[in-house]
Amino acid sequence: MEQANKKTDAELEEERLEKEKADQDKKHSDAQMYAQQMAEDDAKEGNGGDSHSNFSVIVDQKAEQDYATNVFKGSGNMSEVFDAAPVDEEKEKAEKAKKKKLLAQQKAEKEANTFTADKGEALITSSDPENMYEFSTALAAKAED
Repeated sequence: MEQANKKTDAELEEERLEKEKADQDKKHSDAQMYAQQMAEDDAKEGNGGDSHSNFSVIVDQKAEQDYATNVFKGSGNMSEVFDAAPVDEEKEKAEKAKKKKLLAQQKAEKEANTFTADKGEALITSSDPENMYEFSTALAAKAED
């Protein structure tokens, strides 16, 4: 009688395989149910999986990046970064020289456009044709004003 109640190895193996198959089926159905719930949640939130939702993710990422950058700039860390940057003295000198040259050129143009009696007399008495032209254009500009 004990032998009748005792299961054979083949029967035990068959039960084990059936149990594994049942576990796999349950896992598969649970996974399908979870995927369905996620799809329903996305539909409720308006993220239906179309390109609009992908665009929203990109916009959100850009906003987070901009926020982080602005926080970093405002934290005072940027001043340390710029202070640590090497200063190019030659470039600075070249920029200063360029500014000086531009200011001198503007001043010269302003003086050239300013018509005075002495300057006009000097232009008239000179025998240089360029001076005569400069005098006539200065007079024309003065007449227009």
